Amino acid sequence: MVKANTVTKASKASKAPTVTVGTGIWPEAETIDWSAKLHEAAGEVITGKAMATEGKNRGASALAVMVEAFASDDVAARPWTFDIMGKGGDVHTHVRCTGTTEFGNDDLPWKRNAQGAISREAQAAYKTGLQLEFFGQAPNASLWTTASNAILIARAIREEGMTAKVEGGSVKLEGGTSDKAKAMREAKSLAALGKVAKDETGSNRAKPSNDKVADVRQATPNEITLAACAIVKLIAKGEITEGQNVLGNIREIVRLFNSNPEAFAED
Repeated sequence: MVKANTVTKASKASKAPTVTVGTGIWPEAETIDWSAKLHEAAGEVITGKAMATEGKNRGASALAVMVEAFASDDVAARPWTFDIMGKGGDVHTHVRCTGTTEFGNDDLPWKRNAQGAISREAQAAYKTGLQLEFFGQAPNASLWTTASNAILIARAIREEGMTAKVEGGSVKLEGGTSDKAKAMREAKSLAALGKVAKDETGSNRAKPSNDKVADVRQATPNEITLAACAIVKLIAKGEITEGQNVLGNIREIVRLFNSNPEAFAED
């Protein structure tokens, strides 16, 4: 069961493996550090650039990078963990995950509250944990939307026994024997691939517009500050690196804390 007030943190031991690929976006490299590339893709999504420079020069896109990454065996099998915290600040549930296997599965015990209903707190904790683990980013609506799309496409690729490689600004697929696999291989764009992968073509194409609205909510101050603490801990341990804009924000928080001790005094 999951209580309110949650926090997630990346697994201490987890580190994205290096994946061997063919001549994809970075043909000059024999191996790709997917951790670095996913962090880069996330940054471009958040800033709104969508990897424009890479796209112009090498045919890359943030979504394509994410699809290829999540479809790879190593990233899909990557173990990671996060903690769900109770109201008292103690760890209520320690959750172990594998890649994106738990994504979208609301029947897992830790995603249910004491009444057996889906826990929004647990969902938010997982979303925060996944974004921290794979992208090194605090919760962001644009990032979550792009990552969710990539995960669903990558899941269909793996379910059809296919492999993915970024080429020419899109994802080239190989393998698969079903009609769906054939349609995915023949998709002319990532948008078209996404519709086929998620069975949104034909009569199933239209989905209620309020589905996406219901999945997006404003993060609470508690969730934001808990995510910030998790990021600071990872930076302090040297597990992630951030730019001066993020470090400057952290320094400003420290300055405000030290300059206003009464405002932050414990009750």
